[in-house]
Amino acid sequence: MVVGAGTGGLTAAIRLAHAGHDVTVLDAAPEVGGSIRGYDRDGFGFDTEATAVHLPAVFRDLFLTTSRRREGAALEDVVELTALDPAIRYRWREGPEVAVPTANHRRAANAFGDALGGTAARDWTAMSERASDMWALVRPAVFDQPFPGAAALSRRWGPAGLRTVAPYSSLRRLAARYLTDPRLTSVLDTFATDQGNDPRQAAAAMAMLAYATQTFGTWHVGGGVRELARAMQRRAEDLGALFRFDTEVVRISSDRDRVRGVVLADDTTIGADVVVSDTDVWHLYQRLLDDRRTVGHRKLVSRSTPSASRFRMFLAVRGRSPDLAPATILFADDPDAELDAVFGSRPAPATDPTISVSVPDDPRMRPDDDHEAWTVSVLAPAHDPAGGFDWDVPGVAGAYAATILDRLAEIGVEVRPRLLWSEHRSPADLERATGARGGAVGGIADVGPRSRPIQRRAANRSPLPGLYVVGRGARPGPWLPMVGLGANLAAAAAIEDLTG
Repeated sequence: MVVGAGTGGLTAAIRLAHAGHDVTVLDAAPEVGGSIRGYDRDGFGFDTEATAVHLPAVFRDLFLTTSRRREGAALEDVVELTALDPAIRYRWREGPEVAVPTANHRRAANAFGDALGGTAARDWTAMSERASDMWALVRPAVFDQPFPGAAALSRRWGPAGLRTVAPYSSLRRLAARYLTDPRLTSVLDTFATDQGNDPRQAAAAMAMLAYATQTFGTWHVGGGVRELARAMQRRAEDLGALFRFDTEVVRISSDRDRVRGVVLADDTTIGADVVVSDTDVWHLYQRLLDDRRTVGHRKLVSRSTPSASRFRMFLAVRGRSPDLAPATILFADDPDAELDAVFGSRPAPATDPTISVSVPDDPRMRPDDDHEAWTVSVLAPAHDPAGGFDWDVPGVAGAYAATILDRLAEIGVEVRPRLLWSEHRSPADLERATGARGGAVGGIADVGPRSRPIQRRAANRSPLPGLYVVGRGARPGPWLPMVGLGANLAAAAAIEDLTG
């Protein structure tokens, strides 16, 4: 049994079905995808979270190793993948634009050097080499096998390895060591803020995301990233998995020995030998479980802080935008003021936010060639009416959408005269749509250099025998490829349980 048809749940379902087990996937939504489910209106199609795929080898391996016939074995056989080159453009109000090439961190460093001058190329190269060394240590030890614990990692890496990974340092401290241009620091910051984290607190090892993105490329999925989820559903069904949508799970049942199944909102009970949960980990441990063996994890999750969220806008735009790349980031004038607003003791939306704009050049995502579908997003505080920011106060979300459009106009991207319509999604809307506490895009926040975020994330093998955990709040982390890697680990453990 798999609860939740997001990327993690779909990966686990495919692995379990390929191993010969009967698999049923339950989801409260009407279709697969979870946070990448997408949105359609009037012939316009929008990505609702990730707007591109990075590290596609994770998904290539999934499709290649679970195919029962030669036809359709490759990822490229089931979805349309196009490398974005440039992968992204960075823009500042004052200063040049940087078009970052795809799949080559050395070319990326040269692009920064050409646009920013000074020591930018040398600095970014040095930072990338450090991040590459981190990746070489962390991926085999943490992403490709169950987390062995801090002590075991310390013994495995030794003093030199620990100095490389810098587990007690922050991303900003790493930037201060290598990057002299504050604009480069802003670029590195985005690899933390994309996951809802404050780069001044997030682990230095998040630099690995910059390295991996600029080494393994940025890929557009034809029709939007949700087409990857749909392809995964088809693969799972080809292997015999069954899907039930509009089906809410309200409890995971267990006895003195192990998990026994799930209880639905209509009081129906469905038995299962194992359950893989692809739900928000706070919701899982606080709402779906009532078993003494999970008390420790429940306390750990209750003490955790949700990551920040994203405020998104979907814009139906008349005409084409030759000056905008498929992916563009427009930086705030004062990045630290933005971070202070979102992550401060009294969190609030930033008045001058860094804005991400996705304008895919994809005929499947627009009604015709004279229109564009824009997904616009900014870092935003999680929805927390009790002790933080309440996005459901009447008028707040609409006013902030207007602020973002004003900000775009101020930096030379005036889109309002071309708007057919616009819609927005606040963190409160995201919470309702996906079940993520507060609309947290990273699940659990990395709240300090000593927080050891991997340890704080839910283990893929829960303390309740037969229950396995995947998704953004689980190990190893919230980045889409990491979710897939964590689901591989959870599925392997579940298969061992079923066959052992």
